[in-house]
Amino acid sequence: MLFKTWEIIIILPYCFFDVIFSHLFINAMNAMNATNAINAINATNAINAMNAMNSMNAMNAINAIAGLTSNA
Repeated sequence: MLFKTWEIIIILPYCFFDVIFSHLFINAMNAMNATNAINAINATNAINAMNAMNSMNAMNAINAIAGLTSNA
């Protein structure tokens, strides 16, 4: 027999570590990508909300000016 039992016990984990760690790394990357996607969506929603508010404020200002300047 090429290896003694204790040598096999020592060597075997190294065969699996690479697979386990690559999976953990991929899962971590996927989690980061998902988080980044959620953050991007939230940022986009916040920007859209701000733009909508700015548009409303601009419209209100225009209406107020129109109201002040009209003779009706």
